[in-house]
Amino acid sequence: MNEKRIKDIKTTEPLTNDMAVIVPNTLLIECLISQLKQLMLSITRFDTEIKAFYNKHADKFIFDSLPGAGPQLAPRLLAAMGSNRDRYQCAAEIQKYAGIATDIIHRAG
Repeated sequence: MNEKRIKDIKTTEPLTNDMAVIVPNTLLIECLISQLKQLMLSITRFDTEIKAFYNKHADKFIFDSLPGAGPQLAPRLLAAMGSNRDRYQCAAEIQKYAGIATDIIHRAG
């Protein structure tokens, strides 16, 4: 499959040969690549900080015990929900916060 893609790329005709279009768009792509690289570094830093905080958190055992909440999801759940246990009075409030509550009725018109 990759060989076919490479062959297709090599035989493809460009949409334009107009340098007034190609040059600025090349610069734009280079700019976007550098922004994405920086974003990836920031995401890595956030992941590291969240993991370190999570490993020290008193409620770690609660989030670790949730079905399906492994080493990636459990810290993210804590980060999303926060540490304040009084924030939600019942499971339905957590469902509403997460957008999965079954009692929400959507009407159009």
